Amino acid sequence: MSNIEFSFVGNLVNSFINFIYQIIKGLRIRIDGTAIEISVETEQYVSSLDERIAKLDLAKANLIEGLNAIDELKHTAELNKKEVEIAVHQISQLENDKSLLQKELESIKVVVQSDVNAFRKVAGVLGPAEIRRERLIGFISGVIASLTASGIIWAVIKIIKAFYPDL
Repeated sequence: MSNIEFSFVGNLVNSFINFIYQIIKGLRIRIDGTAIEISVETEQYVSSLDERIAKLDLAKANLIEGLNAIDELKHTAELNKKEVEIAVHQISQLENDKSLLQKELESIKVVVQSDVNAFRKVAGVLGPAEIRRERLIGFISGVIASLTASGIIWAVIKIIKAFYPDL
């Protein structure tokens, strides 16, 4: 049983107990020497019954309101479930698209790299290894040229001092 059913049964039992209490409360017993008279105050009984009916109507209205709320929650849950299913489907579709796009990207990278290498060969652009080799050759030739220039200047100074010792 759900909480609403327990609540309804509890309200019904409570109403019944109050109804019996009101009857007993209005019950009048009179004992004479010869007879026993039992009576019920009818006004209180009738008003009590009207109150109980009003309370039952209120309980019924509350129950209907609760059932409507449950129906709304069911509807919202079904909508959420459908949205989750759609989202999961979209995620799986996007994952498939991602893997296909990654494969396509790799093939494009290979094509672009081969185009870049072909352009470098045609244009005469050096690669990283060739650039290092050229720089090393340039450095070594610079050192040799510097040493040669220093040697020539040293030789010229020696020759000038040999011809002109006074300078």
